[in-house]
Amino acid sequence: MLRKVCRDDFERYAFTCFKAFGDRVKYWITFNEPRGLTIQGYDTGIQAPGRCSLLGHWFCKEGKSSVEPYVVAHNILLSHAAAYHTYQRHFKKKQGGSNRDVVRCKMVEPMSDCDEDRDAARRAMDFGIGWGIDFFGINHYTTLYTRNDRTRIRKLILQDASSDAAVITS
Repeated sequence: MLRKVCRDDFERYAFTCFKAFGDRVKYWITFNEPRGLTIQGYDTGIQAPGRCSLLGHWFCKEGKSSVEPYVVAHNILLSHAAAYHTYQRHFKKKQGGSNRDVVRCKMVEPMSDCDEDRDAARRAMDFGIGWGIDFFGINHYTTLYTRNDRTRIRKLILQDASSDAAVITS
């Protein structure tokens, strides 16, 4: 039920914005850097709402770092889709704009030419920008080298969503 409420509320908000500002906006961006919100807010807890479970809740009092980022990401995608479909149904022909997202991503390169590091680089990019959106505006801040996390030691220690990619970056 909570997911539907969040999606419906965002759809109403988007409809209101489209109606009020649509004659002045050419491109709509529903969420800026959604991965940052999910990871930093619900995995590491360094941004609002400050939820995480890293190291036995050492950094945050509440949260589940291995689950909540995925729930939040799922709700963001559902909300974006609802806003997109509302725009297509009610406003696209009248206003001529389009609905887009901006995704923050780090570029990664494999540490070596071995297959497992190349696979790790692909996984890291999938976890970074594999959000299934109709258009990407990318905020590119840095490029990192990456390698496969063979031992999955980060996942064992952190037990969080950011370690699910099974990559180590530097």
